[in-house]
Amino acid sequence: MWFGSQNGLHRFDGKSYQTFLHDPTDTTSIVDNYIEVLYEDHDGYIWVGTSSKGINRYDPRSNTFQRFPNFMLDTLTGEYHYIHDIVEDTAHNIWIASLGGLFRMDASRKYFCSYTYALQSLTKYEIDPTGSKAGSLASRSLWNIAQNFYCISNYST
Repeated sequence: MWFGSQNGLHRFDGKSYQTFLHDPTDTTSIVDNYIEVLYEDHDGYIWVGTSSKGINRYDPRSNTFQRFPNFMLDTLTGEYHYIHDIVEDTAHNIWIASLGGLFRMDASRKYFCSYTYALQSLTKYEIDPTGSKAGSLASRSLWNIAQNFYCISNYST
């Protein structure tokens, strides 16, 4: 069982707890201690979203974290985006919803796509693992994003 807190990532195996903390001298440690969201993908990796330092992927086989800091960096402010949600769709793409927008890591885990320009005014995302993505706008609109991303629809009220 996994738990995220403001003081690191915690795992309970039924007998004992293990806590994972950021170590500035270890690039395979978790990037931040303030954990916002956790998600386990189909391969057993644990995706960890933080409040201010981006996203990590924990590999239970090597007991290490891979950091993905650059794609979450806001180039205008130099700050990282708060992670709201992480989910995997039926094609095994990883979707990350943040204050800075919606991001998709392709199934090969080689690159991220950003949908922030088309969706820059979204204030909240709901991600459905069946492939549908939706977000609500402050201006009382609803965006629906088709799974194939050929269509991004704006439904205004």
